[in-house]
Amino acid sequence: MYKRSTYKEKRQWGALRQNLGVDPERAKAIVASREFLQAGMTAQRNSIVLLKNAKELLPLSGKPRFYIENISKKAAGRYG
Repeated sequence: MYKRSTYKEKRQWGALRQNLGVDPERAKAIVASREFLQAGMTAQRNSIVLLKNAKELLPLSGKPRFYIENISKKAAGRYG
């Protein structure tokens, strides 16, 4: 079986360099910009899934419990 090492190619492309020349402050300013935050919030709102109500279980009665990841309690609270 032939096994090819990609180390040489990665080295030529610069993929193994430790310092990729990223300015952390500039990166933070771009990633945390209003435009990116709004796009993220829009993506989260658009990814909310409505379950099929085949057995007419919806709306849920009482105070249902939800499992939510990576969303603050405050933000999740806005959705009930």
